[in-house]
Amino acid sequence: MIYFKKVYFNYEDKAPIEAALRKLSVKRTGGLDLKSSTSDIGTDKYFFGYDGKNALYFTRIRSSVEWLLPKVIFSLPKSETDFLYKFRLSLFPFIFIALFSFGLLFSFISLVMGRIQFQDFISFAIFPAFFILLIWLELKITASKIKKAIIKYQAI
Repeated sequence: MIYFKKVYFNYEDKAPIEAALRKLSVKRTGGLDLKSSTSDIGTDKYFFGYDGKNALYFTRIRSSVEWLLPKVIFSLPKSETDFLYKFRLSLFPFIFIALFSFGLLFSFISLVMGRIQFQDFISFAIFPAFFILLIWLELKITASKIKKAIIKYQAI
């Protein structure tokens, strides 16, 4: 999968961040791409987590009201030299954004060749723009949950 955002943290030690994310997550036994992240299990856990071979993978636990937001998975590399976490889309939102991108490209080519009108192009461009807005919103919510998890764990 393609990681589209990296966030470097300003701590000398990665262990407290890893411990905070592990403590505030529900462990999953398989990958997070095809499993549901919607649950109303309570407020004490923030993430679903999966311990992979080279990284820890997390996704935010979403309520049943947030089903429309695309699932974003972030990973924390197990390497001791990597002080970052990376964001990517899960499988289905990645497929949607790829299809929207190809459709937008083909409609732009059709616009340049004169096959469609500008209004048709704009009406088609609304769907990818709305989807990107939803991804941005999910990124903001997930980043705030990560910060909240680190602050909560430091207070313990």
